[in-house]
Amino acid sequence: MCIVKFLDDENSVAVVPNKWILEDGWCVWPPYEINPQKILRAVKQGQIPTKPDDWKRCKIEVVHHYEIIIHENLQNSDRWKKSAYSESEADASNRCLRKRGSVTTAEGLKCGKMALLNYTSPPTSLDGSKRCQTVMQKPMPASSESASASIAGDQNVEAPYVVESNRDSVTYLFPQPIEKSQSGFQREVIIVLSDIKLRLSRLESAVATKKLTHSATDWDDEEFALLPARCDEDLQEIFGKVQRDKHFKKKLVARFGSIGGRKPSLHVNSILSDLLTDELAVEAVKEYKKTPSVITKDEVNSFIQTWLRHAKDRIQAKAKSDNLTSHCQDENDSNNIDGADSEDLF
Repeated sequence: MCIVKFLDDENSVAVVPNKWILEDGWCVWPPYEINPQKILRAVKQGQIPTKPDDWKRCKIEVVHHYEIIIHENLQNSDRWKKSAYSESEADASNRCLRKRGSVTTAEGLKCGKMALLNYTSPPTSLDGSKRCQTVMQKPMPASSESASASIAGDQNVEAPYVVESNRDSVTYLFPQPIEKSQSGFQREVIIVLSDIKLRLSRLESAVATKKLTHSATDWDDEEFALLPARCDEDLQEIFGKVQRDKHFKKKLVARFGSIGGRKPSLHVNSILSDLLTDELAVEAVKEYKKTPSVITKDEVNSFIQTWLRHAKDRIQAKAKSDNLTSHCQDENDSNNIDGADSEDLF
């Protein structure tokens, strides 16, 4: 896996298999923009394009290889374990030296600033881990600050501490370079970037679908003035117009198709609410039971029966809501009148 940055779009970053990366900084991308799940599945499986001409070619820049990140994570983990073990050995050695009456750390530092004689990167052991290295320091004039500046200015190395000190030399233990384990952070970045990429793909597909779907305002014309039907005559007129006028039938189907819903039951309820009023639904319950159903799906038929059966409940709930609204409005009006009278008194 690789983290790549698409040069055509500076804000676009993705995780792609190595098989998709071509020479000269090019990458192929699957033609599944409207199906993010297929893109995610193709990335996980490292799908090889069967028809390369159908895949999109993009100019990219490789940011990092995922295998390198895993390797660095393992190295950093082993390195920190060895460092902790070395520090415990150094503490034990320091305690032994102090028992022998050696000069303390503070006294050793008073001898003058030290010059680094030999410092190399920590050697690599057979198991791939890096151990700390002990180097020797000799005193030099206090006016020279090159060694201290080089040690303090290096942001990748911790400040050395004294293991043993006397009048002739000072032994320093240089810890490993501060290479904080970034692999965990990088892994989190990869996960977040993948999630962002997937969400963007879903958003793009949703926007594309919305562009193809007519909005509700497109259907507010005179042809649908009878919707929702308030009586049986309005309903019969709509049915007759559907049978006579193919253009009206197509527009009516598109109107109902644009009505959404998280579940099929909500979708059916929204269509029925757009087609019938609750008062007409109460009258249509008996007729619907008598007439043989032409609906092929039993689930949809059950949704329609449930919606018609609860028409009275919706009417009662609407009446209660209207009464409560009018009651609150009357209270507000009375409060406004009382407030005006109190202002007149003053």
